[in-house]
Amino acid sequence: MNSDRNRKNLSLLKNYKVDCDESFWKRIKEALRGTAADPQFKFTHSPVMQILMPSPLEENTKQMHERAKSIVDLIKTPPQSIIEFGGAYGNLCCEYLNLEPNTEYSIVEFEEMLKFTKVFLEKNDKKVDLYNHNETDRVSKKHDLFLSWHAVSEMPVEYQEKIFEEFLPQCKYAIIGDMVEQIPVYREVLTEYYGNCQVLGRLPHHHPGQIMLFAERR
Repeated sequence: MNSDRNRKNLSLLKNYKVDCDESFWKRIKEALRGTAADPQFKFTHSPVMQILMPSPLEENTKQMHERAKSIVDLIKTPPQSIIEFGGAYGNLCCEYLNLEPNTEYSIVEFEEMLKFTKVFLEKNDKKVDLYNHNETDRVSKKHDLFLSWHAVSEMPVEYQEKIFEEFLPQCKYAIIGDMVEQIPVYREVLTEYYGNCQVLGRLPHHHPGQIMLFAERR
């Protein structure tokens, strides 16, 4: 069954074009290494963060609050555990835990970003498990919710296939948010794993081209 699914994923993703190439991420990681993770959050206004997250911290917080609230409204029984791929400096996690403080939350990010995630969440008094994206073997595969917003599409296809196969079969719910042009591929992937996928509309304070997908194991 797993080999059949892997072949299906490869078929779905074979013509997929990753948003950002390796040279882009090399420059980004170098810039992040040269940026201080200060407890005053000045790093959120740094040139490299403005590339990754163009919205200033105040506006980003509004977006993350709406995103967190949409998850709470969507899933009637609150997930007890969430795995988020590409959590950036942790603002969505922070806003979600403000609404559902008893949730076990894990974030998978690349190493250069995690120093900012750690400072941001500690300063906001949030206890979260943080993992380097190359160390997913250490991460529990069983969570209630798989979550990734505008991050999966920036990963190499081989990495996408790996995390889909390792995590989606174990997660009761999955939410992927991305730009509208990426949605057909991920809709097919979620339908393959869950047998269903809802395409939800634009959230308040978000780019009009961002779409949210939701799947539930029934």
